[in-house]
Amino acid sequence: MGLILSVPESMSYVRILLKKDEVSKAMSALQKAGILHVEPVGKLPEEDREALREELELVKKLISLADTLEGFYETPKVVEIREEFELSELPRHIRRLIKDLEGKNEIITTLLNNIEKLNEELSNLQRTLRYLEPLESFLRDYKVQELNYLGELLFSKLLYGKEPSVAAFLSSLPEGVVKVAEGKVEEEVVLLVAGLKHQWDEVLELTNKFKLEELSLPNTSKKVSAYLAEIKERTGVLEKELSKVREELEDELSAVASSVAVGKLLGEAYEERLQALLKAAAGDYLTAIEGWVSTSDLHTLEDVISRNVSTYYVAEVNADKEPPSKLKNPEPVKPFELITKLYGVPSHKEWDPTPILMYSFMVFFGTMFADAVYGILMFILVKYVLERSGLVDNPYSEGYLTLKKLLLTLSISATVFGVLSNTFAGFSIIKTPTGWAFAPATENSIVPSILNFTNPIWFLQFALVVGLIHINIGHVISLVRGVKEKDLGRIMTEVGIFIGEFFGIPYILHSTMHFDILPLTPAMLNIFLYGSLAGLAIIIAGAIKSSGGQGIILWLFTVTGLLGDVLSYSRLAGLGLATYMMARSFNSLAISLGAALGGMVPVVGLVLGVVAAGFVMLVMNLITIIFGIIGAFVHSLRLCFVEFLPKWYEGSGIEFTPLSAKIPRHVVIGRSV
Repeated sequence: MGLILSVPESMSYVRILLKKDEVSKAMSALQKAGILHVEPVGKLPEEDREALREELELVKKLISLADTLEGFYETPKVVEIREEFELSELPRHIRRLIKDLEGKNEIITTLLNNIEKLNEELSNLQRTLRYLEPLESFLRDYKVQELNYLGELLFSKLLYGKEPSVAAFLSSLPEGVVKVAEGKVEEEVVLLVAGLKHQWDEVLELTNKFKLEELSLPNTSKKVSAYLAEIKERTGVLEKELSKVREELEDELSAVASSVAVGKLLGEAYEERLQALLKAAAGDYLTAIEGWVSTSDLHTLEDVISRNVSTYYVAEVNADKEPPSKLKNPEPVKPFELITKLYGVPSHKEWDPTPILMYSFMVFFGTMFADAVYGILMFILVKYVLERSGLVDNPYSEGYLTLKKLLLTLSISATVFGVLSNTFAGFSIIKTPTGWAFAPATENSIVPSILNFTNPIWFLQFALVVGLIHINIGHVISLVRGVKEKDLGRIMTEVGIFIGEFFGIPYILHSTMHFDILPLTPAMLNIFLYGSLAGLAIIIAGAIKSSGGQGIILWLFTVTGLLGDVLSYSRLAGLGLATYMMARSFNSLAISLGAALGGMVPVVGLVLGVVAAGFVMLVMNLITIIFGIIGAFVHSLRLCFVEFLPKWYEGSGIEFTPLSAKIPRHVVIGRSV
């Protein structure tokens, strides 16, 4: 519906927390920006302090995450930060970084755990391979479970240690415990000892005494040679898996390095600001500025604050206040916001009627002031004469400049309608029995035009059709509003009006004026009669639904009001014809006067005739133009404000008035007389 109605901008309520000694700088910056509609602020609520604390905890979380991830780098890494950060963007960036770093921390932690498990398994297998492989030639046909056995009668254990320790251990073994096999691994010795089960406790004591280690082996019946081959194969697989996981870890650490660096940087910067605000709050040196800002300007607001204030906090808060309305229309439509504001600013829940008012105003004004010459003269008067006439106190004021744009647009509309209706200061290009001429239109002349405004009957019919269309546009919008608000009474009334019009207008025109819009047979007339009554019944039901018992009477005003509203548009033809007739009469009179004076005295009379005709034309046309503009403007307002807007528009909103410090370049001093 953007071409017919617009919607005020979405608004957000913000609270800006500042140290008191920085308030003046912030206010100056906000005044220059002109984007904040300020609201009164009471005592600084505790929720603001709590919000600062929560924000500080969030920042500490970011710093902690960055520190944790930083600990995963084994060597220092220099990170170049290419991204530019606005201070106003800190809260948004911090939340994004926390989410990013939390995800990366989870991935990296999982990879590190996998590396730890793989390393542990690989280390155990390598240790087994290291100490078991030297004994392979002696024990290849032994079962693995026989190398680590503690039974009812016997035991066997695989031990390893430093060569001197092993020698001392062997020399201390009790009688009956034997060395089955022995091998050397660099400076260590590995050996398999066996004996009676009751001797194991004494052997274990010697193992601890000489600091020997027991090689843990699985309880499997596999032969040692097969088990060693299996270990070698598994070791190769683990080394490949470990290399792959380490590569993944390096990739993740490289990818997150920039975020870790930015997290440290922004976290520290934002933590310093929040700590300063909390200290100011604790000592009552903190103050707040509250107000409405259009949601699209939130970033601009923080940017303005950040460029001028070192310590601040901006938060969107929920407010139970009625937000102001900031109208949002294309540049050509903006001057007509003046008309909307004359009636009432839309609330934030309402549609802005400015676009449809612009179309309506241009049609109404152009119809009532339809004259190409007068339209051009109006453009010249508004553009070059009005502000020099002394009638405008300050021709540089914003209000006058807006009105000037509006009037210039309307002058173009009047010119276009003048061309379409072939009217030029009361004269037309006509075709007479003797040929083409530029003269006042007569009953016997042919006036070629798209809009036959020189014909009163045609003009009146045109005005009533325009009125019927305009009124029904209002009812359509009212119906859409009823559906949107789920207002059953409004919906029923509007549907009843449409049904009543569809069936009632052809029936009434046929019955009262014997004029047929459609070829209606007697049977069809009955259908249209019953259709009209059905529409009337729905209107009555809708009125009762909306107004209760009073609706039994109020429906009468709906029906009669519809007829009155449409007939009210006959003023389009009345004022249009008045402008045309006055222009034709005055200019014809001036020409006749000039001709009469010119015929009295050959030369002097001609001069007097031209002067007299020019004077009469100037004065009378100026009067016609002034009163024509005023009449067309006022009656266009009336049609919009009385017949159209009340059907669906309330205009009970608050205008968005931002804090600003616009210093005009022109100031009017002294009193106007």
